[in-house]
Amino acid sequence: MNPYIKQLIETKGKLKNSTKEFAQILITELGGLSAVAKLLDMKVPSVIDWKKNGVPGGRIAYLQIVKPDLMCWKQLEEK
Repeated sequence: MNPYIKQLIETKGKLKNSTKEFAQILITELGGLSAVAKLLDMKVPSVIDWKKNGVPGGRIAYLQIVKPDLMCWKQLEEK
């Protein structure tokens, strides 16, 4: 089982946010602010907030399920 998904289950959805740096890498790899907002049915300003506050843990777990082949996931595994 994916470690982030396991942690999501164990913490009842209360995962820690990513770093701002990881958020930027993830947004870039997913194709930019608009692409991420469309993928997650969000507004662009909400995705922009990720650059300031990091990606919410629940969003990371979801994205790992729908986009498992992203290179950025390797950075999370290394930590």
